[in-house]
Amino acid sequence: MRQRLAGPPIHVAESARKIVGYVQHGPVADSIHEVYAIYVDPAVLGKGFGWALWQQVERDAREGGKSAIELWVLQGNRLGIDWYDRQGGSVVGQRDIELADGAHTELRYRFDRKTG
Repeated sequence: MRQRLAGPPIHVAESARKIVGYVQHGPVADSIHEVYAIYVDPAVLGKGFGWALWQQVERDAREGGKSAIELWVLQGNRLGIDWYDRQGGSVVGQRDIELADGAHTELRYRFDRKTG
């Protein structure tokens, strides 16, 4: 069963008719496009699904005229941080948050889009 949810768009990646990843994102300011959530099933990491989802974010940001993409990532998420670093992101802020398992620090990543 498929159901449309209200809110920012959610794009999914599928393999063998199974959802293996998703990204939810949208514009948040005049120049900023934000990724609210991105996930790829660990069983398919390295197979290009994350890259395909990221390219969708890039397309939507470009079509919306946004000059940067931003997202929050937990400081302990080495896999995510390493991937964002390889994509050319840079840390532009941080904040402390409280989750069910205790206190954490989130890093704000920014990806300046090339124009022209």
